[in-house]
Amino acid sequence: MDRAARYAGYAIRRPLVRRHADELTAAVDAPDARVRVTALGALVRHGAAIRARRAWTQAAGDEDPTVRRRATELAPLVVSPAARTLIGLVRDPDPLVAESAAFACGEIRWEGSRRAAVV
Repeated sequence: MDRAARYAGYAIRRPLVRRHADELTAAVDAPDARVRVTALGALVRHGAAIRARRAWTQAAGDEDPTVRRRATELAPLVVSPAARTLIGLVRDPDPLVAESAAFACGEIRWEGSRRAAVV
């Protein structure tokens, strides 16, 4: 089974993500964008908040627009995503990334000065 499919299977159940957290965290650097996307999804959905936020931040700066777009789609699930990072993705050269980032900005409940920055 290829890694992307295996990681997609992990994403279904929290215990699998917790058991394979180190492997998923390392996969965020994989050469294959499909592997990076599925590892990110698993970590954000069911991983520890710190690992999820780190993986999300890394994915938001990925060279592949597919990975950046997945990061924007998952942003509302990340505990305290960086507003500056998400706002930067609104200006992404890929229109699908930019649109998804703008949508994510509206889905997150921003607090205090972060709310003002996003608005």
